[in-house]
Amino acid sequence: MRIGVSVDGQVVSRSHLTFEYTKAAAFDVMHPRSGPETGGTVVKITGSNFVNSNNIKCFFGGTEAPGRWLSEDKLSCTAPAMRPGNYKLRLTLNGVDTLRTPWQFASFKEIDVLYASPSSGSLLGGTEISLVGKSFVATDAMLCRFGRLGSSPAAFVSSTEVTCSTPDMSKDVDEVTEVGVSVSLNGVDYPEAAARFHFTPPATIHSMFPAQGSVNGGTEVHVFGSNMFPSITSDTASCIFGSVTVPALVLSNEELTCVSPPHSNERPVFFAVSLNGVDLAEEGRTAFLYTPNVQTVSIYPSGGPFTGGTLVTVTGDAFERSSSLQCKFGELYSDAVYLSDQTVQCKAPMHPPGTVDFVVVAEGDDVMPSETVFEFYQPPVILFNNPTSGPHYGETVVRIYGHGFRSNVDYVCHFGDSASIAGQFVATDAIECPSPRISPEDDQTSVELVVAEKHSNFTANNLIAGRRTNLLAGKQATIRISQSEFTSQASYTT
Repeated sequence: MRIGVSVDGQVVSRSHLTFEYTKAAAFDVMHPRSGPETGGTVVKITGSNFVNSNNIKCFFGGTEAPGRWLSEDKLSCTAPAMRPGNYKLRLTLNGVDTLRTPWQFASFKEIDVLYASPSSGSLLGGTEISLVGKSFVATDAMLCRFGRLGSSPAAFVSSTEVTCSTPDMSKDVDEVTEVGVSVSLNGVDYPEAAARFHFTPPATIHSMFPAQGSVNGGTEVHVFGSNMFPSITSDTASCIFGSVTVPALVLSNEELTCVSPPHSNERPVFFAVSLNGVDLAEEGRTAFLYTPNVQTVSIYPSGGPFTGGTLVTVTGDAFERSSSLQCKFGELYSDAVYLSDQTVQCKAPMHPPGTVDFVVVAEGDDVMPSETVFEFYQPPVILFNNPTSGPHYGETVVRIYGHGFRSNVDYVCHFGDSASIAGQFVATDAIECPSPRISPEDDQTSVELVVAEKHSNFTANNLIAGRRTNLLAGKQATIRISQSEFTSQASYTT
């Protein structure tokens, strides 16, 4: 419409200027309705009857900000820097008339994100993480952004914490990838501050050893698998035994270890592994068997020569058959034979002289008290015997002289091929054995006398000087000297 000027109702002149009457603008939607105090938030307003003009301005409270016409039903305003608070929003489409909107714009403090917990998770997504920072406020539009890979809704916990779930990244990455996790309170603006987070290929558990242990706990369990990447900011790897979680130590991307906690009774419990303290490893859910603790344990004998081979019988009340049953002498292991739930047997290994702890081990776990000890000692040295002859009907008391005999050791004597004869301890330098009967018609009148411990034979070698003697039936004989010592000749009994 053209504009003219009149005086007292009389037209004086008409100009070429025009004036346009427009429909009243209507406002429907404003997004976002909040932004950081630093300003710069682009607020979009949807409505109708927006006139294209270069004079569009927005007012956040009393602060003017530039506006922009986008279409007849859309325009935008750029929020200025403002102190935190709520500000009524007004607009002008022509630079003169100010239009009220039904909304307020909330200016909030600049937020800060310090760290994420856990700081790693599967690239398949679904890891619930907690972001710790400053100046968080509750809004309906909160988001977590994971680098440029994706975002997910966030939940307000407090002014220092929000939570969110990681999105599925498997279509974008297939290896360990680090991203920065930031938080937006309005779904649009993200601060520069971001927490470090690692997306990792999903961990898979292949096996564990041992798969059982004492109800007393303390079993060191080794877990083997793939993609076992530890957290980048804290030691959050753990093993779950039933309802109890214990720390785990990641040794490599293929192995971790943890120690079983005590349990109230012997039964299988749920077992799983978590590398970030939240997610369970894929295919890593199995069972761990708690076994009874062996009580009233005794071993016989409680010592033997350091050369090894002593047959040790272990008595208890709760042994279980196991393919990996072993005896542990100090730090040395010896395979054991299961005889019953009350008895196992094993041979002592060669070990330097001294007293060591003795335990029975099943699948790597101690199943009996460690207060039991076993003594390794120097075997006795044999010097000579007296007499060196006796009648064929036997019963000659033969004294064997030497040094290093022990009162708590059962000695036996072998006269040739005869059965073993129990020896009698006399002193540390002597034992006695009665000679057995031999047939008068036997052509063998000279037999070899061999002294042994009941659980370890005495055989020739070149380590310790000793004597084997000929005992003549009814005749005197010379002494034949050889080199010998106690060695492993015992066998298991069944």
